[in-house]
Amino acid sequence: MYSKTGIPLFEEMTWKDVDDCLKKTDVCIVPVGAIEQHGFHLPLGTDTFIAQEMACRACAELARRGCCAVVGPTVPYGVHPEATHYPGSLQLKPMTLVLLLKEICAALQQMGFRHIALLMGHDGNIPAMQVALQELQIERDLDVMCVNWLLPHQGDQRRILPLDFADGHGGARETSRALAAFPDLVHLDRAVSYIPTFPPKPVPCSSEPLLGGAVYRPIQALSMDYWPDRHPGQDGDPSFATSQAGDALYDALAVWLADLLIQEYNLAPKEEEINHGP
Repeated sequence: MYSKTGIPLFEEMTWKDVDDCLKKTDVCIVPVGAIEQHGFHLPLGTDTFIAQEMACRACAELARRGCCAVVGPTVPYGVHPEATHYPGSLQLKPMTLVLLLKEICAALQQMGFRHIALLMGHDGNIPAMQVALQELQIERDLDVMCVNWLLPHQGDQRRILPLDFADGHGGARETSRALAAFPDLVHLDRAVSYIPTFPPKPVPCSSEPLLGGAVYRPIQALSMDYWPDRHPGQDGDPSFATSQAGDALYDALAVWLADLLIQEYNLAPKEEEINHGP
């Protein structure tokens, strides 16, 4: 999935490309995605491809400011037990993902990357990502952070693509990102509208953390009637998606992520930028 930003993925680089990058930066963004159902219209790798594009856009934004970072190796597998009934959805046990992330970060540290940002591409991965980071800090004294862009990006999402109905997994905003990054894999002619209804939450902060609340209750995801004969595997109305909205969503997130990396890793402009050519 080569990004139109021109920023290469780790998997697309040669060993010499990586060696050249290490002479300019020790910052690496690792997209952590999933392979799961996203309705009738989006590919199984949607979370992975979107996380890759987010990382590429952030690196492009950093380059515009004279700073450097590398899009690291993508982790395409995630934790999503609610999706197992859908053909094609592959999931890892949480501790398997923890071990996988630790091995990847250890290898990146060994080759010279000292600052690693694990970029969330699938919300079910967050607990495992955080555990991996805690263990890496204890065992290897490695500076790694977990980036959950959903909360800080909620305002941008509502502003760029305002909707008066619930929109989420595989909905209009996620489909917009897909149209902007990998349009050839999007099949809007197959899309259906599925607007979920949620019960009110009268107790303050009793919603899920991803919605700004404070309660993590995994059984809620398993009770959402996620079965192929009853649920399309997506929430929202993809017909409202546009590639223009997708580009705007990526660009807004890239600015935030670039600001975050500059702040946390004290990045400063370099005299020469990394050669991001193929």
